[in-house]
Amino acid sequence: MITTHRSAYPRLKINSTNDLDERYTPIREEIDFAFKSVQRHSQVVAFLVLLKAVQDIGYFPRLAEIPHQITSHIAHYVGQTVTSRGLMLPNRTLYRYHRVIRNFVGMSAFAGTAEGQLRKVLLEATQTQHSTIDLINAAVEWLLRERIELPMFDTLRRICGSINRAKHKTLQSAVIARIPKSVLAQLDALLKPAKGQLLAEWARIREKPGSPTLSALRDYLNHDEWVWSLGDFLPYVADVPKPKLRHYSAEARELAASDLANFSDVNHRYVIMIAAIIEAGQESRDVLARFFCKRMFHFEKQAQVYLDEAHLRQRDLVEHVVRVFRDVLVALEERSPIKFFKAIWAIIKLAGSRETLIEACNTILGKVSKNHLPHIWQYFKSNRTALFQLVRSLPLQSTTDDTSLMDAVKVVLRDEEIRTEFVKPEFSMGWAGERWRALVTGKVDGKTVYRKDSLELCVFTHLAHELRSGDIAVEGSAEHADYRKQLLAGSDIIGKLPAYSAATGISIVPKTFCKDLRQLLDTAINEARIKLSIKPLRKRKDGEWTLGRYEKRQPGPQFAALEAVVHQHLINRGVIEIMVNADELTQFSRHFGPPAGTAPKIQDVRKRHLLTAFAYGTGLGPTQVAKHLREGMDPKEIAYINRHHFSSDQLLRANAELINLVNRLPLSAIYGDGNSAGADGTYIAIRDKNLVAEFHFRYRKLGGIKHQLISNKYVALFSTFIPCSAWEATYLLDMVFGNKSDIQPKKIYGDTQSQTAPILGLSFMLGIDVRPRIRRWKDVVLYKPSFESDIDFLPGMWRGSINWDLIESQFEDVLRVVISIQQGTIIPSTLLKHLGTYSRRNKLYQALREIGRVVRTMLILDYITNEDEQRTVQKVTNMVEHYNRFNDWFVIGERGVIRDNDPDEFDKRVKYRDLIANCAILQNVVDLTRIFKELIDKGYVISRDDIQQISPYLTQHIKRFGEFVIDLSQPFSITDEDMQLPKTLTDPPN
Repeated sequence: MITTHRSAYPRLKINSTNDLDERYTPIREEIDFAFKSVQRHSQVVAFLVLLKAVQDIGYFPRLAEIPHQITSHIAHYVGQTVTSRGLMLPNRTLYRYHRVIRNFVGMSAFAGTAEGQLRKVLLEATQTQHSTIDLINAAVEWLLRERIELPMFDTLRRICGSINRAKHKTLQSAVIARIPKSVLAQLDALLKPAKGQLLAEWARIREKPGSPTLSALRDYLNHDEWVWSLGDFLPYVADVPKPKLRHYSAEARELAASDLANFSDVNHRYVIMIAAIIEAGQESRDVLARFFCKRMFHFEKQAQVYLDEAHLRQRDLVEHVVRVFRDVLVALEERSPIKFFKAIWAIIKLAGSRETLIEACNTILGKVSKNHLPHIWQYFKSNRTALFQLVRSLPLQSTTDDTSLMDAVKVVLRDEEIRTEFVKPEFSMGWAGERWRALVTGKVDGKTVYRKDSLELCVFTHLAHELRSGDIAVEGSAEHADYRKQLLAGSDIIGKLPAYSAATGISIVPKTFCKDLRQLLDTAINEARIKLSIKPLRKRKDGEWTLGRYEKRQPGPQFAALEAVVHQHLINRGVIEIMVNADELTQFSRHFGPPAGTAPKIQDVRKRHLLTAFAYGTGLGPTQVAKHLREGMDPKEIAYINRHHFSSDQLLRANAELINLVNRLPLSAIYGDGNSAGADGTYIAIRDKNLVAEFHFRYRKLGGIKHQLISNKYVALFSTFIPCSAWEATYLLDMVFGNKSDIQPKKIYGDTQSQTAPILGLSFMLGIDVRPRIRRWKDVVLYKPSFESDIDFLPGMWRGSINWDLIESQFEDVLRVVISIQQGTIIPSTLLKHLGTYSRRNKLYQALREIGRVVRTMLILDYITNEDEQRTVQKVTNMVEHYNRFNDWFVIGERGVIRDNDPDEFDKRVKYRDLIANCAILQNVVDLTRIFKELIDKGYVISRDDIQQISPYLTQHIKRFGEFVIDLSQPFSITDEDMQLPKTLTDPPN
């Protein structure tokens, strides 16, 4: 049974006197209206209670349920006393008052027409929402926005439940009607163990790939073949929205064969099984494509390492040959030809012999060459058979009209078994670089031939790069699918363009857009010229430009004493206590539960949810937490709850509750305005028996990246797990769109990777101000508005000009991409994974790159001429680094290593960690506010600057170890009075 506390349905809840004053104090107009509208003056209080309640919560509660503090507060303002008789109204009078109040506040009743409209809205919402509780929340949001009175919760639950059931039933019945009975029988067979087997084949659907070894590849090739042998189920679910398919799949893949076999609704069982099989097929092809790319790139890296080591090994030989050459040059001083040749022969004889020196030169030229390509084969050859089998298993397709590389792939696959050194050239190698063509191409009897080994290596290497750039896609894949198919059609975006232009201020007319963008660039150049003429850049002795050092802001003279007093007043708390207190304030644990949205069927559900979050957020895991609990709990139960009651989306929503409360507290306004945030990645250790673990260049060990978005109010807005090889900035915009909290930063400070031109171009078009961290700014190319532009400052940096014709010609495609991202049909990282790697055929990449070059030029000019911007960049960088240390401090188990080998769990683990960190931040903000308030009351002089120096990343008072006790009987609450600070502190300075 779904209850109100698990939904967004408004409830009467007063937290403080301040709260009461703001929400339930009637104004003079309302009081006068009440006296004119009531039949008896004794009913004025009841009338005003109904009026203020419907303004506050959107519906008329029963008068008997109104808290006494509300009725007495309103009675005080009209000079009356509250009596139980005065709050008792005849039904006819009550309903008449409802009608009068609705007219007064501009609200309509939830009657036949409104219910019909709501049903249409909910039916559309079922395209993306899956559970009844999600529909209830969508209904509440729509009704409040449309100024329609909320029906009773039971009514709303009944309407949403019936629509949700009907939608699922309709979808599932349509799917089942398309499926032959033989296929349904095949699905049933997956749930029964075959003869001589202990487990049903359904368990294979849930298999995850192991470490990227050849034996693991062969196993997964067999797995891929088995999954796709079950059939192509996509045509059966063509009309099922993709979000619903993902939801169905998540539900099925958490269930064992026995659980599915016991389903009473067989249609539902078949559909969720089909969704899981489709996703398993997509995953298997993603895994194979990822394995292939990683393997080929690894071979290139090994060859380069081999070449570098060869350079070191040949150093002595190089020195020997150079000495001989030096002696020959010295011998040139001999004017007599006879003596000269005698001297040369003497030098050669002393060095060994002519043949020895020629051999040494050949060795050096072969080994010391900067070309690593000839050395790739020695690593490729042992993997050749497996990689041929892998490529043959992938249904590859070109995403452009250029199929030259695909033609080469087909020829190479066809000739796999031919044993010969050379093959006839059947295709042009225009897609290959000069060094590759030199390696592959040779001459036999005066005729051009291709070296077969080198050709295979060349084709497979280019195939890996084309898969990464998106020029070649894998049919049936998700990660390597043709991204263009996820974009809205050109006709579908026309109606959405005016709203986009109004929201971003960007013109949707190509010529006008280019004119406006050029004007922005011209303005930035002129402003920089003026600023640099007033305050020029400094020049070092070596002639290099350098930025002047800005003066660091020091804390006030009283800060050290204040900091010491604050630390003395902090209350010692355990991590579990902090989580319980945070849940008391926000009820974030209500977001956890079964994926279907039904109420959990376990006892002490809140306690178990909090302990599960603690177990995985601290890295202790189920076993250690169960051992240290005063009240015993089975580790298997904790692991089960993690699998079945927690998802990345649920953790994201729980985090949003914590973020939203921190945002409402006055102290957070002193820390920051919420308009900016920092994005960065930090290393996270994981086990290596999976395809995700990769070598981290900086940390020199295997692991992954926790990529996160940290508000200037210190809370973590979003985090996600990405591989070490991923370009972090590719996922920056995903975090912006994935952040569902009330804090929506307008300016994002990224790391150095975010200065990539296509990322800046796409961010600009989406109306997001991305500010990359600028390093080696003197080496960056600045772009002039045109080749003819005469710019007289920063000489040597203006080395390019903008191609406005390219932007204008591709502008419609750019808009199509932008609107598709805003409508959610494609996520930014899916696009940027391809655009982040140069594509020789992608005009969209080139257009976004040109826009990004304009943006980057303006950003760099602002950075080098704006001391406040330099200071802000440094401040945000420090804040993110401090958050990383703060977050890591709570991870006390397994040395911070994620021991699970399931890649799906990695994203959950980083969100678990943020959940605990945000709980601690909320607790610290509450405790610090009370301490500051107490100190001010005692006469301490505290400045806004001093408060800003004490961040909520405090840990010295938090107990990480010892016996774990969870006590839900102790209430923890705050009031507005508790959290109120003097306006001299909370109001931003002028």
